[in-house]
Amino acid sequence: NWIDVGRFSPDPNDRRELRLLWQIPESAFVVGAVGRLSSQKGYRYLVEAAAEILAVAPKTVFVVVGSGEELLPLKQMVQALDIDHAFRFPGFVSEIERVYPVFDLFVLPSVYEPFGLVVLEAMAAGLPVVASATGGVVEIIEDKLNGLLVPPGDSKALAQGIVNLMENMEALAKPMAARAKQLVRDRFDRNAAISRIESLYLEEDV
Repeated sequence: NWIDVGRFSPDPNDRRELRLLWQIPESAFVVGAVGRLSSQKGYRYLVEAAAEILAVAPKTVFVVVGSGEELLPLKQMVQALDIDHAFRFPGFVSEIERVYPVFDLFVLPSVYEPFGLVVLEAMAAGLPVVASATGGVVEIIEDKLNGLLVPPGDSKALAQGIVNLMENMEALAKPMAARAKQLVRDRFDRNAAISRIESLYLEEDV
């Protein structure tokens, strides 16, 4: 698995334009998620976590990018919790690289995730990441080194992890994000991966 790292270099214009489009104040701290809106992705746990986060950080905005069968249940859930003002559901975005600059932190609340390419994309964009310790995610994130891992399906742990990074951006989140970005460049960049595969074929030919 790899990504085109260069595609995810943050563009400040995207941050300004999409925040304006999605009616997000520039001063807001944005927790973002990207993926298909299905039960496997665990967005209900993000909504539950959001209710706790907003109690201590009321200016936080949550942006969930994607489409799927869970969209309506999630909207009903945020309304029932009276936190719909803090959520944005912009739907499917084709130029996904434009989305990441809008975020200040990326979250992957999946119950199960085979690998997690969106985690690599967020890391390449320089975002601190909080993710469920499931599937291939644990092959990407080393807990407390280049991201935070939380138990899947645990909204309280998810809330605590997000708040921890929000409250410690300089000392904790930004150094994690820098190490994560370097990891993606070293191990998961498309060009580097292709070069390694070519080298293997050349060794076999010899």
